[in-house]
Amino acid sequence: MSDNNEVGIIFGVITAVITGVIANYIYDRLKKPDQIIIDLKNQVEKLTKQIEQSKDPLEIRKKSDKLEEKIESNKKITQEVKESLTQSIRETKEKKSKEFFDSGLKSYKKVPSNLNEAIEYFNNSIIINPDFSEAYYYRGLVYAIKNLNEDALNDFNKAIKLNPKYIEAYRKRGELYDLMGNHEDAKTDYAKALFYEGISKYELEKYDDAIKAFEDAIQLKPDFAEAYYNRGNAKSKLGSYQEAIKDFDKAIQLKSDYPEAYLKLGIAKEALDNYDEAIRDYDKAIQLKPDYAEAYFERGFSKDSMGNYDEAIKDFDKAISLKPDYAMAYNSRGASNTQLNRYDEAIKDFNKAISLKPDDANAYANRSIPQFALERYKDAFKDLHQAVQLKPDDAVTYNNRGNMNCYLHNYDDAIKDFDKAIQLKPDYAEAYFNRGNAKCDLGHYEDAIKDYDKAISLKPDYAMAYNNRGSAKSKLGSKQEVIKDYDQAIQLKPDYAMAYNNRGDAKYELGHYEDAIRDLDYAIQLKPDYALIYINHAKCCKKLAEEETDPVGKAVLIAMAEKDERIAKELNQKQGHDLLRKCSELINQKEYEFASKLLEHIIVLIPDCAEAYLYRGVCKENMNNRWGALHDYKQAIRIDSTFKEAYLHCANLLMEMEDYKEASKYFITFIELNPDTAVGYIKRAECYRLMAEKESNPTRKKELIDLAKKDEQKAESLQQKKQE
Repeated sequence: MSDNNEVGIIFGVITAVITGVIANYIYDRLKKPDQIIIDLKNQVEKLTKQIEQSKDPLEIRKKSDKLEEKIESNKKITQEVKESLTQSIRETKEKKSKEFFDSGLKSYKKVPSNLNEAIEYFNNSIIINPDFSEAYYYRGLVYAIKNLNEDALNDFNKAIKLNPKYIEAYRKRGELYDLMGNHEDAKTDYAKALFYEGISKYELEKYDDAIKAFEDAIQLKPDFAEAYYNRGNAKSKLGSYQEAIKDFDKAIQLKSDYPEAYLKLGIAKEALDNYDEAIRDYDKAIQLKPDYAEAYFERGFSKDSMGNYDEAIKDFDKAISLKPDYAMAYNSRGASNTQLNRYDEAIKDFNKAISLKPDDANAYANRSIPQFALERYKDAFKDLHQAVQLKPDDAVTYNNRGNMNCYLHNYDDAIKDFDKAIQLKPDYAEAYFNRGNAKCDLGHYEDAIKDYDKAISLKPDYAMAYNNRGSAKSKLGSKQEVIKDYDQAIQLKPDYAMAYNNRGDAKYELGHYEDAIRDLDYAIQLKPDYALIYINHAKCCKKLAEEETDPVGKAVLIAMAEKDERIAKELNQKQGHDLLRKCSELINQKEYEFASKLLEHIIVLIPDCAEAYLYRGVCKENMNNRWGALHDYKQAIRIDSTFKEAYLHCANLLMEMEDYKEASKYFITFIELNPDTAVGYIKRAECYRLMAEKESNPTRKKELIDLAKKDEQKAESLQQKKQE
């Protein structure tokens, strides 16, 4: 063959190779992303099979690294796809690495052990997965047995670097240091092993065991700041805040630039209500770590607890700006906004907290407060119900829902909630007190007294429990015993207006009218806007007037009683009309049941209030109690014979009840009172036509139809006039 022919053949081969490479390059460039993904997945599956069958760790490492690099460098697939493919490769490698590792363990543990074989397996495991801390640790154990101390030390170092919490690696490295005569480093490693054992126990909520481990670590290494800090954390979890404070102080003494220790020191002081000191600790934490969201949050919490709500909100704002997904900060800012009566802002904060952490029972419970303040009672109750569902072992939430049920006059349901709260927390004085109140509202006074007794035994300075127990006893006629309870309530709470009022009323029942008036005078001084005190004062004045022989004195006492009654009536009317406005809003929100219960109270306050009967009638009508509604509409008319709306509601309801003849009478009066409104004529025309349909007398039927037409013409005329 000539040289020229050889050159030609070589040139042809090179050309073919280059052409093939270019063709493959062009093909790869033109491939769509979906096809690329399919190709790469096929390559991953092929590699997986090769890894499973291969015995050569270097080959496994080389091929897998090459494919991972190829995947990572591809610009046509998303990062999410890249991560998914590479994760699949890594899982396959880890599985193969674990196979070599398990074989190494068998060689190490069998009797007699085959140490060289174990090392070989561990080597292979590490080649495939260089981040396998256990493989280094066990290879280190084998090296130590073979007295290859430097190799063993290197492996223990590597295992600890990969897993800084590797308790056994610290322990074994400590033993090796001791063997090598390096006793100080050995002691440090033993201390670290104990330290991480304490961390492990703490994470398992075994706080006593954690404290013991940290104590042992400190004994070995007295300058171990982190051990003091974590022992403080464990003590805080057990409620030993004073002891925790000592540990945090010691940690800071050993490590002055320790923002986490300042934070936890502040939290421990906050738990003891030392808010000023806590704030100083949070200040220091923030000084050391200006982007410390948790420190801003806790400082805000302390300020909130001190009533500095605006300042607290600034800290919560900062915490949220540093950590936008900080659900607790939104929750706490919502609580501060609630305290400032910024209910809409509070609800927005609680909504955000719930969106970030949908299983946060506290956020639901907290949101119920502004919902209630805005008279969104159904929403408030739903929030408390959700809080109970999320945290069924929380006594406080059951207690709060019980109070809500009491407010809604659902006393039986309230008692069930208080029962549950007490079951969960048998020393819950407030739950016993609230259950006693619910039982009183149901007239179960003896049972209520038992609950007040229990509340007082749990909380001997519970002034309200003494007062309410006195009220319950008074219902059972125990007047002398009652006064002792009121005395105790006043001793505990000298500005307790209701206790003075109740003691005054009890003295009245015993015929001690002058003593009663002294109590009631002071009650008025403390609470001048409470009608009941004036009513009781008036009763006493009347009794004294009956006994008074001096005409002037008698006249003065009667005048005082009349003045008291006038003030009481004015206060009742004011309160009643305020509540009536609330009822109107509740009816607009279709909260008929609650509005109806509230109206019962209003009617007691203002018995001659026609509007209250009208509103109660509307509630009853919407609750399918038509006869009750009709009675209330007629009572409203009896109180105020010019009450147009009452006539219209009455007539409409009678039409629904198909009593057209009676309905027409009320429409007639409504039109007489309101002759220029089309609606009366329209409704009466409808009534006449319905009467005509039922009428069998042709003459009367025609009369009714004519009357209906006349009303329709009048209505049309009024509507046209209104448009003009």
